[in-house]
Amino acid sequence: MVGIKFNDIFGIMKYLTLTFWLYFSVGYSQSNTSLTLLLLNETKLDADQWFGRDAFGYAYFSKGNVFYKQKELEKWEYKNLILGKITKVDITNPLRILLYYEPFNTIVTLDNQLNEILKTDFNLHTSIVTNAIGLASRDRYWYFNTQSQKLGLLEYFQHKFSEFPRWITNPMVLYDSTFNEFYWINETGEWWTCDIFGKMQMRKKIKDIIPYCFLDAKTLLAKKDGKFVLVFTTKEEVRSVPELENLEGSFRFQNQILSIFTQTKLVEFQINLP
Repeated sequence: MVGIKFNDIFGIMKYLTLTFWLYFSVGYSQSNTSLTLLLLNETKLDADQWFGRDAFGYAYFSKGNVFYKQKELEKWEYKNLILGKITKVDITNPLRILLYYEPFNTIVTLDNQLNEILKTDFNLHTSIVTNAIGLASRDRYWYFNTQSQKLGLLEYFQHKFSEFPRWITNPMVLYDSTFNEFYWINETGEWWTCDIFGKMQMRKKIKDIIPYCFLDAKTLLAKKDGKFVLVFTTKEEVRSVPELENLEGSFRFQNQILSIFTQTKLVEFQINLP
């Protein structure tokens, strides 16, 4: 364990580097791969919800149903108390920030200064009730329609909805997305992915594992037998992550940063995935 000091974009003076070696088997061969955890920050945070940090170092969180974007002395806020508590925030594109209010079946899109630029009310379409959303490529949103039990794409400028033909009947317990892929784990432990063309594949069946958050479409942070582990679609074995023991709260992974918000403090690690 080595302590090092330098200035970074977060204004953090002290870093802790923890490196442990993981061994992966590919086919019938064995190769060495390192996973590095760099402790970026451990600080108090006065917030109700934490939504992550974008590629430019801006932090996103909410307090009293007010949404904030902050970096050092810069701070913006967005308030829409009528819609209530924010269910999900997608900061994949910091110029088009997506806020999802599931109880009101509504998405609000903000620019980089948190000005409202678009509101999508799915209630205007009586056949669509959503419980999962995400930002997709080419001016589109991912959405899951609980009425039809289908995953779809919304072209939001044209108000055009299209749903993939395959039904998704088992409820999702965890989901995430990129511009080109939507992925989830359902109640039966099936790990699925879907691309923007509607091709769905079951990648893995997991058992006796509690999912916490996706690191990408092929990597999951989870708990097994009370211990944090990494689970991979391409590997049968799991890999322990002892550096995260004794940390509980909401887990988010964005731009190679794993953040854990415990309601009293925020802990952030930079993770270089193998």
